[in-house]
Amino acid sequence: MSRLIVTNSSLYYPQPPSSVRAVDDLLLPLPQYFEDAMFLQSRFYEGFQQNMAERYWEVERVARQVGALLPDLLTQPAGESAWDCFLGSFIKFTMGPLLAAAEAVETACEEARPEQIIAWDEPRSVSWWGGRQLVDDVALRASEITGAPVSYRSGSFARAVRSASHGPLTRARAARYYLRQLRPASGQLPGQYDVIIPAFGRTIRGMLREIGGRLVAEGLRVLMVEMPRDPLRPGPADTGLPHFNLYDLRDEDLLRQSFFEVDASFDWHRHFAEAVSRCPALPLQGRLREALVRRMHNITAYEMPFQLYHRRLWRRLLDEVRPRALLAFNHYGTALASGVLQANQRGMATVLCQHGMGSAHWSSTTLLPFDLALTFGDYASELLSSVAYPSTEFAVTGHSAWDNVRAAADLQRPDLQQRPVVLATMQTSEQHLGAAEARWWLRCLAAACRELGAQLVIKPHPNETCTLAYEQLAREMPETVSFVPHGERPLAELIDECTVLATRYSTTAVEAIIAGKLVMTVYPSGDRERYPLAGEGAAVKVDSCEELLPALRALLTDTDLQERLASNRDSFLRRHVGPLDGGATDRIVEHLLRVTAEASPAHGSTEAARELSDRP
Repeated sequence: MSRLIVTNSSLYYPQPPSSVRAVDDLLLPLPQYFEDAMFLQSRFYEGFQQNMAERYWEVERVARQVGALLPDLLTQPAGESAWDCFLGSFIKFTMGPLLAAAEAVETACEEARPEQIIAWDEPRSVSWWGGRQLVDDVALRASEITGAPVSYRSGSFARAVRSASHGPLTRARAARYYLRQLRPASGQLPGQYDVIIPAFGRTIRGMLREIGGRLVAEGLRVLMVEMPRDPLRPGPADTGLPHFNLYDLRDEDLLRQSFFEVDASFDWHRHFAEAVSRCPALPLQGRLREALVRRMHNITAYEMPFQLYHRRLWRRLLDEVRPRALLAFNHYGTALASGVLQANQRGMATVLCQHGMGSAHWSSTTLLPFDLALTFGDYASELLSSVAYPSTEFAVTGHSAWDNVRAAADLQRPDLQQRPVVLATMQTSEQHLGAAEARWWLRCLAAACRELGAQLVIKPHPNETCTLAYEQLAREMPETVSFVPHGERPLAELIDECTVLATRYSTTAVEAIIAGKLVMTVYPSGDRERYPLAGEGAAVKVDSCEELLPALRALLTDTDLQERLASNRDSFLRRHVGPLDGGATDRIVEHLLRVTAEASPAHGSTEAARELSDRP
């Protein structure tokens, strides 16, 4: 009997064990985020993977259709409404995964014609209880298509409790968000500035100091607008710039209005559910349409009041500061979106400055309608231009953080008389990603290093909060493995001392290539490469734990492989890093001075604002 097992994303969750999955069973993993459809190892997503940028615009069009079913309060004024601001998040977390799963399940049922459907979900996961997993819904959709029966991993009682509690718990979570802010705001109003820079976290502090400092030296008044993920915490400090927390503009009237809108979300959701039933053009059928209605509980109760709240905060800030330009380092964010869209409506210049290495998933992400996007190199420009509005101008500047970095003249070949050092740089999501894999790649890499007489140095990500697994590995293999806590030694020093850098897809790989080091990217489940380091010939990609030892041995000893990597290095750096001539900050500042001088806040909306307002 043919069986189809519908399960969570293979990128983040353990897959069904052999006790559940027979050799000839077909597996349908579901995307947790829209961009997951690019990387899932399943033939059922091949059609979706052909051109993700085209698919992005298809999903965006459907997302706007969904928005048209909401009350006017959430969709007006066009171009800066709550729905316009939330659209990118809706595409990433809801509409994109739903449409990708809808196409994949249709393909799977047509090709396999399963006689039984198994819904293998993760009922212990927070996302399951929050109603954000789609396994039940897609399994039931497969049953609707084929007539095959469905069996569940999760019990019917737990599913009933989840359904009954989802709406009230979401509203309680929303109310708590505003209750925590019911206290006097600190600080005084900021006054007037020429340029405002919204800032989320500490990874951009160096860029803020360099670029902001140069703008101040050119005579501009620059204000850093702190937008911490927790509204009651400060944003990135130590930048040398005047700073103001966006949430210091809150008051009791503003919060009272948000509480009212959380209550009003009952009516908003009812309005939406009725409208969906009268919308035959919506490209979701049966159970998946019901899944959309259920997920809108969270959106109407939490996200829409959140967007209206931030829209009012940004209006107060822009009225007070009256800037000529807004400089952002993130291409999208639900709290940032309202600032960018309102700035466009007021005729301010809006500029995006790339701050981290782009990934292939950028061709499936939302880019707010900036007037100007400054990128490191051509690769990021190509990705972002595929999802940009026509009025967005692109310019390659290089990365200001690398102005004091000079690329090594050539790839450094290993000195076999010295003990090789392998530097492993980690991701914030390492524990989450590792849960989906049968073996921990870092332990396998340590074994490979021991076999080859190499030393393994583990460097955690700056934002990792739990490093116990790394410390334990170092205790188990003290002669081979050492653990270096973040901040104990400079990253540049660690890269300089290493022979090979190994990582999943960290930006540190690019820094190692700049320094002339050998690089290995590790995808233990054979997933598609997130960043084309090996795809463009600048690194070696390892697709399983079994490949780690031969791949590391080849990097250390195979001179032909080393020559191939060396020959691709310069072209890779030009395309991805841009000019490494020490002039990136100069170029960024020149562009900012130009657009700030040309901005006309007194003359109404920009071309980008008009394009967004005219979207059907």
